[in-house]
Amino acid sequence: MGVLKNPRWERFAHEIASGKHATNGQAYLAAGFHIRPDLAKQNAQKLLRRPEVNARIDELRDLATHVERRAADVAGERLGEDWAIKKEWVTDRLKEIVERSMKEGEFNGNVAPSTRSPARRRGRTRRCSI
Repeated sequence: MGVLKNPRWERFAHEIASGKHATNGQAYLAAGFHIRPDLAKQNAQKLLRRPEVNARIDELRDLATHVERRAADVAGERLGEDWAIKKEWVTDRLKEIVERSMKEGEFNGNVAPSTRSPARRRGRTRRCSI
């Protein structure tokens, strides 16, 4: 598709594709649109409904994914197999950690997180009077 003709639309597409904004309205403002912040979200949604803007966002995300994969491939090639993290290595380290924790009495075999509140785990409960 290529670059959008409107520079602010292009910047908006980059801001959305980057994923660094919590809301579309923030991306809209970061793209250089001057509008009240409470209206930015609505205008961002309108812009996102434009097919050319959506296509450009998809294109930018695909490009970023390709670049990240290529960078990982190049890093792997440069480091070589000696530095590659292998499943066996991770498994061995995990076993060592569990064994050490069991020896030190810190591991009880329960790997699921507790759903009880910290106060209830300590044996204290909160009583409410209605």
